[in-house]
Amino acid sequence: MANYLLHGRLHKKHPQTSLEAAEALCRRSLPANGEIAPDQLFELRAVQIQGLESWARDSGLILPVESLPDLRERTNEHSVAFREADIRWVKATKPGRFGFIADTDFALDKATQQWVGSIILREALPSEYLARQGFQNRVFEDAIQLEGVIVSPTRPLSLVISQPDISGTPSTLDEIRSSMEALGFLEIPDLHLGYTTSLSFYRTADRIAVFDAHPANSVTSQGVVFPIDFIIQQATEVMHGEIQKRL
Repeated sequence: MANYLLHGRLHKKHPQTSLEAAEALCRRSLPANGEIAPDQLFELRAVQIQGLESWARDSGLILPVESLPDLRERTNEHSVAFREADIRWVKATKPGRFGFIADTDFALDKATQQWVGSIILREALPSEYLARQGFQNRVFEDAIQLEGVIVSPTRPLSLVISQPDISGTPSTLDEIRSSMEALGFLEIPDLHLGYTTSLSFYRTADRIAVFDAHPANSVTSQGVVFPIDFIIQQATEVMHGEIQKRL
């Protein structure tokens, strides 16, 4: 973990209590085995959004839009602004949306009449988005904080996080591969989610999967690779099986 010393220092300075509390709140609505059926997504999203709004009001974490830096649409997942006061990037999810997560999908092969599995990206639930930030902190020793929640009568709910600025240059694919290998990850061959060049990785020991690893989501500073916005998650039993077929 020496490669992530900067992230580690920042992480110790900024406890992630709000992030962890929000994730725990949303996780209560999930099935015990973590496997979410497609027909459950709409109802779970509504339940979690309602719970987050109530929790944020009780916790004093409702953020007026005007209190935030000038947010610009920079990615498919967030509107982003740089906050000079503490050298952090403030990132608000698109209204009513919570980034992306990987999932398994199955289709019937007409020739063989067998169900064939694939790994796809879909829009994440609030619980999955929050869990993703927690994994980013723990696995890559980042220092993401939950700043609060934007709630307005005229727009759907947004989650607002912040992340320390890392000065550097976009990592190369080979730098990403070497860095992930050093952390115990294996590259999943021929699995490109997000961009056609995005890499995917898996660490079998703790079943942590990483997707959409590409230069725009990673920074190299003084020879050290810092993942910034990879999709990182715990693989379900079904996803674990599909990944194992590819390794």
